[in-house]
Amino acid sequence: MLWPPPGLERIQGDLSVLSSRLAWAGTLLVAPLVGVIGVADGRVAFGPLAQAGWLLTVLGVVGLAFALDALGCLLRLLRRTSAAREQGYAFATVLHVLADRNRDMGFLLSGARHFSELDRGERERLIRLRLAMWVTLCAAGLWLLVGMAAGLLAAARGVVPSSVLQGALFVPAIVLYGSGFLLMLVQEHRVRSARGRWFTQPWSVDLTMSEVREWQSDMGTIAAPSNGRRVRIAIRSAWALGLLVTLPVLSLLPAAGLGRSLVDGTIPSLDRVAERVIRGEAYRSYRVDADDSVSPAEAGTILHRLMSVGSMEAARPGERPPDVRIERAWIPAPEGGDAQLLGFDRPLWGDSLLPLVARGASDEQRAYLREVASHPALTDFARLAGATAVDVGSARWALPFPEGLTLATLPIPSFASFRDGARAQLAAAAVAWMDGRADAAEQRLREIISVGFLLAEDGPTLIDNLIGYTLVDLGGTALQDFYRLSGRVEAESELSRLRALADRTAEMGRWPAQERGDGSLGPIYSMTTDSTVLRGIRWEYFISLATIAPCMSLNRIVFGVGEDHTAFVEEARASLVRWPSDEALFELARYGWTGSTSATQPGLIDRIARIYMNSGSGSCGRVIDHMQTAGTL
Repeated sequence: MLWPPPGLERIQGDLSVLSSRLAWAGTLLVAPLVGVIGVADGRVAFGPLAQAGWLLTVLGVVGLAFALDALGCLLRLLRRTSAAREQGYAFATVLHVLADRNRDMGFLLSGARHFSELDRGERERLIRLRLAMWVTLCAAGLWLLVGMAAGLLAAARGVVPSSVLQGALFVPAIVLYGSGFLLMLVQEHRVRSARGRWFTQPWSVDLTMSEVREWQSDMGTIAAPSNGRRVRIAIRSAWALGLLVTLPVLSLLPAAGLGRSLVDGTIPSLDRVAERVIRGEAYRSYRVDADDSVSPAEAGTILHRLMSVGSMEAARPGERPPDVRIERAWIPAPEGGDAQLLGFDRPLWGDSLLPLVARGASDEQRAYLREVASHPALTDFARLAGATAVDVGSARWALPFPEGLTLATLPIPSFASFRDGARAQLAAAAVAWMDGRADAAEQRLREIISVGFLLAEDGPTLIDNLIGYTLVDLGGTALQDFYRLSGRVEAESELSRLRALADRTAEMGRWPAQERGDGSLGPIYSMTTDSTVLRGIRWEYFISLATIAPCMSLNRIVFGVGEDHTAFVEEARASLVRWPSDEALFELARYGWTGSTSATQPGLIDRIARIYMNSGSGSCGRVIDHMQTAGTL
């Protein structure tokens, strides 16, 4: 019998080719990708391959090439099957050719050569065994691709939890592959047994030419030509499968390194901040006595009023106007500027103003300093200095926040005016010293330090804290000059000693590293809930972690942030929220800089690319939308 039948030579053994390419695709693409995605990384990691993200990309690209090649092989197989059916070949005949990896199916069908020792029933069972083997192995490979595409899509929609994805995908594949290989072993054993029995016969070598040329015409009926409608449906399905397999790879692999990129762009560096905090400790004991009559809410109202001095601008969305508008600027601009009148610019007042007074200021300079020192808001400055705590948010922000406001669009007041307020207080200290009221001058300088510490420790933003330490340094530097210039040697020596100790500590001390070598952000999470860390840094860290959390790993990109992040949010809430106004700020901060909703509606391509991403509130897709709107992607 002629085998394979005429016209079917190109599909002989194609099921074995298809199964092997599908197996490679499953090994290089599906197993690593779903394996990484299915591992919940807790709070602190970027995923199982945090330090070798490139490996996942390489495996994904190579695996996708195998997957597309396998699907191309499937399409060719289906097209050629359709052509064979149109030529009148029975589907069973086509299937026999497809399963003929060893090129011996003709002998098996006709009972020739080494299969002549088997009766018809044994040969039919062996044929069914061989067909089942290849169909099972191909089904296992196809299941991995289909299961990955469908499973990740369901996972991104919240239908399949992380704990189920890997089992639902890999267990059926393992069962199918195990069954296929078991069938292969049984089939190979039966073939070897038949071959062994046949070759032991003395007449086994006496083959006739008729066996080579004969095509056994009674091997089944000739099927009528078919239009191949079912096969065409299978071809379209294979094209659709190719698209579904490609989409999660092209969608998720580029996002695999997004978490680390976001860390680099959102987590602030602490080196310079830590130095300022440590050096500021030299002045802590110079704060003024506490005034318990100043409540945190009143202190917040005074602070917001002082920050708005000299400004008549209307309040921005989310911002509360000050309770009292003070039009008069803290420091009037003298004709020709500060440098012409005083001999130095305004930023140098902390180092230069008291030495100028000690040398003997001119009448014009004295008059100018008295004008500055007469500002009515300095009374509020002195009262604020006695507060033990300040509720910044209750007076600064209009609560509840307007819909659509995010941390990125939350208005922050201008601190330039407030720095001028501290310089006006410094001018008042200089005037008091000129008038022979040394105690009043010292009190004014210590009030600057006290207000600075209030803002440094209670301010909810990092810029609040940094401005606070700027005031602490301004008041502390001027206080040491005051002790030195007024001849108070012991006081000047003690403050100098404290400053030297703080400087030495700043040089030697280091805050914990932001990221460990294993790719986790454990120290950042710990510092966020550590009450000994600067409050603005803790808020900044929480906002940054909330921003990157949805994109930190492939597991979170597909399934969402999960219970670990939710628990961290509640820990952070307990640690950061001190006043009712902080609660409203926290509700904004929990969704990071980008907020909980998309800044814009994504286009069609973006929507297709993100169908394998979680679409819940605060998802990675929404973070990407905001970053694209801001031009950072």
